[in-house]
Amino acid sequence: MYELVIISKTAADQNEVHDMVSRVVKEANGTVKNVDEWGDKEFTYPIKGHVAGTYCTYDVEIEGENIAELEQLVNFEDDILRSMIILKEE
Repeated sequence: MYELVIISKTAADQNEVHDMVSRVVKEANGTVKNVDEWGDKEFTYPIKGHVAGTYCTYDVEIEGENIAELEQLVNFEDDILRSMIILKEE
């Protein structure tokens, strides 16, 4: 199980972001098990010209060999400012 942490643009529709993440995870042969929205947070410094973003974590069940593909697909999306994938201890 992996945890995908996403920071999206505050102007982005969060339902569309959730749908996009689900689609991208499915394209990488994984499934989203849980979503935890943290809400909007201000940044210490601008990221891609934005001073705030919406944080959300996704518990993702995916094979290790598909992580690079998932990371590439997520980072390709316009509404995503930053992302990080972490292996969760079970």
